Amino acid sequence: MEIGQRYQQLLATLRMSQQVEHEGNLTKIIKSVPDADTPGALDPRVRSTVERHAQDLTVLLPAEASKEAKESGEFGEPQMSPEEMSAFPIEEVRMAMARSSLDISREEIRISEENIEGRNGTITLRIYRPGLEQSLPAVLYLHSGAFIAGSLDESQHICKALAERAQAVVIAVDYRLAPEHPFPAGLMDSLDAVQWTYSQADIIGIDPDQIAIVGCSAGGNLAIGCSVLDRQQGTAFIGFQALLYPPLNPAGVTAEDFQWKLDDHGTEDKRQHDHRELTVGTIQSYAFLGGKIYDLYLQQGAKKTDPLVSPLLLEDVSQLPETLVVTAEFDYLNHEAEAMATKLARAGVKTTSIRYLGVDHSFVEKIGYYPQAEDCLVEIAQAIRQKWGRDGTEPV
Repeated sequence: MEIGQRYQQLLATLRMSQQVEHEGNLTKIIKSVPDADTPGALDPRVRSTVERHAQDLTVLLPAEASKEAKESGEFGEPQMSPEEMSAFPIEEVRMAMARSSLDISREEIRISEENIEGRNGTITLRIYRPGLEQSLPAVLYLHSGAFIAGSLDESQHICKALAERAQAVVIAVDYRLAPEHPFPAGLMDSLDAVQWTYSQADIIGIDPDQIAIVGCSAGGNLAIGCSVLDRQQGTAFIGFQALLYPPLNPAGVTAEDFQWKLDDHGTEDKRQHDHRELTVGTIQSYAFLGGKIYDLYLQQGAKKTDPLVSPLLLEDVSQLPETLVVTAEFDYLNHEAEAMATKLARAGVKTTSIRYLGVDHSFVEKIGYYPQAEDCLVEIAQAIRQKWGRDGTEPV
């Protein structure tokens, strides 16, 4: 499709203007709003979307919550009863969480589907292949949706763009969702897809030594979970992981680099923008809704403190693969994701952290509308090509 000239100008600005810092194994990149230079500004394109959803999110906040609870994000909500879970409007929530996007691919991407047998049943994979070249890198893609929503159709434009820009075979995984299939069902489906990709490398035309995994939001949690299990079972199939605004500490445990505070989310009082009430309300509502989501996701005795649920609590991350962490300024998950980047780098893992200013959670799902979404996919693709020396550089 043809993208407007203004969009292309904003995208070019994002590519040229960024702050970069190097601290040992950690590279930090900050990308500003391309058409605003005021600290704390909300991207105007993002604002229009946030305003449309703000009312739906705000009503999720308990009216009796204290100001202190709202500022801390600790609402003290009791766990949902079985009756409350069965009455949860899951289909309405799934529809409300859907995001629209555009197809920005410029070349033909061949799309096919494969049904594989996992340890718990059939898993559908959607495979995106650019061109005819064989022995390409593989990218397992795990969609967003808070463990309860999302689909292969909703992520199709992201996968096509990623396949084109990374020149890789992208394999999107239709992992099972809660509450019908609680933890660890989706994680095991994702791991089975990784193992299938490695075992079928010759058939699907990928290099088995060049497998990456990319996950958005809940998919980012599942992606790092796959990397952990991949190392624990001694296979080390995954050579690179990209975690986009992932939930990594739903337990809310204070860690070496983490303590949840509202002011860690781009909403400090010194930033007296007219959007503060809007963004603060959105962040608080997501934090509150997160508690309900985990009641649906974690059943049968599973705990939030399980390191496969809260990977920030992992004791040893030194064997995990090279990592790219992406965060958004106005996202309640940004601090825990950046804490994970610091933890990985401290353990000796080559890590890059990119924070996009002026945007909120799930911004990549608005590909074609937000230039930051396309820029993020370009960054992921470039990292994958550099990892395996497919852009003229030496493999790292």
